Amino acid sequence: IPKTGGNASNLLSFQTFFRTKGIPVKESHACIQVDIPIYLLAPKLDQEIEPQDLRTPKVHVNKRTGNFVIPEHGVYGSWQELELLLKTWLKNRKLSRSDTQDKYPKLSLIKDSVHVDTKMYVKYKPVDSLRKKKLGEVLNNLNISKRNCDVEVLKSMGARVSSDLQEIVVPVRIPDGTLVGYRVISKLEEELQESNIPVRAKKNILPFPHGLHQTESEKYGCIVVGSLIDSIALGSKINLPIITLPDSGNLHPDHIPFLDQFQTIFIWLTNDVQGYQNAKLFAQKICERKCKIVNSSYPNPSTALEEDLDVKAALSEARSLYHESLTTFEQLRDNVYLEFVQSDEMMGVKWKRFAAMNNILGGFRRGELTIFSGRTGSGKTTFLSEWSLDLLTQGVNTLWCSFEVKNTRLMRVMMKQFSLINIDKDIQEFDSIADKFTRLPLYLTDFHGSQQIDAVMDAVSHAVYVHDITHIIVDNMQFMMGSSGYKSFDRFQVQDNTIEKFRKFATAHNCHVTLVIHPRKEDEDKLTSNSIFGGAKATQEADNVLLLQEEIR
Repeated sequence: IPKTGGNASNLLSFQTFFRTKGIPVKESHACIQVDIPIYLLAPKLDQEIEPQDLRTPKVHVNKRTGNFVIPEHGVYGSWQELELLLKTWLKNRKLSRSDTQDKYPKLSLIKDSVHVDTKMYVKYKPVDSLRKKKLGEVLNNLNISKRNCDVEVLKSMGARVSSDLQEIVVPVRIPDGTLVGYRVISKLEEELQESNIPVRAKKNILPFPHGLHQTESEKYGCIVVGSLIDSIALGSKINLPIITLPDSGNLHPDHIPFLDQFQTIFIWLTNDVQGYQNAKLFAQKICERKCKIVNSSYPNPSTALEEDLDVKAALSEARSLYHESLTTFEQLRDNVYLEFVQSDEMMGVKWKRFAAMNNILGGFRRGELTIFSGRTGSGKTTFLSEWSLDLLTQGVNTLWCSFEVKNTRLMRVMMKQFSLINIDKDIQEFDSIADKFTRLPLYLTDFHGSQQIDAVMDAVSHAVYVHDITHIIVDNMQFMMGSSGYKSFDRFQVQDNTIEKFRKFATAHNCHVTLVIHPRKEDEDKLTSNSIFGGAKATQEADNVLLLQEEIR
């Protein structure tokens, strides 16, 4: 996660720029929308643009990140690039015909930012060329229910099958039909998995959602799902575009403008606590007024169809979370239902490597603040690395803010813990382990050493919005309190302010913050909650206080 750039990511600065330049705008929930003349895109688009062409593509500028997207033409970029383009345009408008105009900067096209190797896809067999028996073998190999898999749906997706009948590959295209990748359904260690090809950095507009190239004829609504299996299952049952997210745990802000065309967006993920929380988070990012979440009495679409549930009824019962200032039982109904039927799961994600913790804490829950402490050299970072890996392997999107241990060293420790082998001795296994490790929803800040709390909060806020982070680990708090210049009393006040900011952040953004604080230097053999450095605010504000120490019984 890069450190974001102050005013460049400030909504007020965007609005001020458009206002002072006299550029009319409209605002949606997530974006500022600006119409620009088509000829500004001429340096990049592969088409002749006549002077009399009066088209005005709509630019969507994200209010939080400043990144912009022009969905109609697959153009995207940063706020700085858009600002330069608009300034050049406004300057050239004031020049006479005899004056030499400034060249318009070239913008980025989604299709130019990725190289798609089509060799694999071409070698695979089209679904419609397979005999019924062979197709049945493919579905059996992947444990996909035959009743949920319509051949016509697979054909419409351009699906192909590997020669060993172990994989289904589906092309992913942007709205103009350009190929930007593939979605692959396969099995890994007997578990069905979906992966994106080519593998891209998670901070990019790619990988792209599947299904947006088939939405031209239907603007009323769409269904957002987290799995291609769900999309295939719904394809023959529902006459609405079905959009499959590249990652069911994250809705990238650059994808939101592509959903703006729809009046109503149904979000249908899994009906466990994490899936329902993600659905609510996505609705908040898109626009709660236009989003409806399928209620938690229905499992994900493919499972619902296997259980002979009425998918049309599921959509008709979907509810919007929006209400300007009130809530009702009707809106809380699904949460209350989950409290009854999934009371154990409502306690949070269960630890697998630290099963004893489930009896003490119940589980990992969003919206909480955990204070973690231990003496120097007791293994705090090593423990937290293993602690976070336990949750990462269960799909908990995690952000590490490590000020003391460099990211490369932290990754070395985590990879050894993840693989459960000594990579130092088996270095030939590195690439295989690294490929699996890359799939974890793990993000890191590039801070090191002492940092200002405001800079840290800015980066953390950006990560939570862009990557839907649910677990933030800050190691450790002393690095955000400055290295000098404070009196003893001042340092306590700074610490209290820092803790208060993280407490409010965890509650406001419904994420879990684990904050490392060193204990006081004292002679006592046993640490207690009173051993936490600073005032009493740390333990008062925290939902959980964990102390790492060795006790001799």
